[in-house]
Amino acid sequence: MPLSTEISEFSQHSDQAVTRRTSLYMGTIPPPEMVRQFAEIDPTFPERLFRMAEIENIHRQKMEIKSLNAAIRLDYLSNC
Repeated sequence: MPLSTEISEFSQHSDQAVTRRTSLYMGTIPPPEMVRQFAEIDPTFPERLFRMAEIENIHRQKMEIKSLNAAIRLDYLSNC
């Protein structure tokens, strides 16, 4: 779930207001509304984003398996 803040600032020298919005999300894939906004900029971006997330997930799983195998091997060797 994204965290959002919105701050409105008023200029002392004019009648104009500036609104700044900041969004933060955690995880590999942004929330749906953000993906839709990215698609407005570049229609290929959501597909590329999801593919990148898939590749990262595969890599992470491989690293976890390597780490687990190394821990098992170390445990086995320390008990010999």
